[in-house]
Amino acid sequence: MNKADVPAVSPGHLDTALLPALIVDAAYMTAHRSAPHVRLIDARDSVFYSGPGVRGHAGGHIPGAASLPFGSLFDASSNDFLPRDTLEAKFKAAGVAPGDTVVAYCHVGQQATVVLFAARLLGHPVRLYDGSFQDWDLRKLPVEGRP
Repeated sequence: MNKADVPAVSPGHLDTALLPALIVDAAYMTAHRSAPHVRLIDARDSVFYSGPGVRGHAGGHIPGAASLPFGSLFDASSNDFLPRDTLEAKFKAAGVAPGDTVVAYCHVGQQATVVLFAARLLGHPVRLYDGSFQDWDLRKLPVEGRP
């Protein structure tokens, strides 16, 4: 590829505060962990949810959260999301009812976005606890399932 084949790029502006209502903090999590029509989802692998954790990550989960590992939402051979009815069944098994707001977290907010994307595909309102379990644990807030 030569320079003539590269399109011109003009400077732009990135606004990181476009959707502030999608991001929640520890205070929101504490206030809503038992709220009706709000379902907390732990998107981490199950070894972190109920196990000792690995590779320096703490185990256990936020009280009231259900486990729905982000990797369980994909077809392993194609990396596509599972069919809609399968996704619906997985969310239902995690306690998510039609119309519920799904609030997801993981270690630091990355894996949870996959769960939130799948939840939006199913029509759920979504929120991200961006600080995730790392923030929760550093604040020494209550943890369930810690060995």
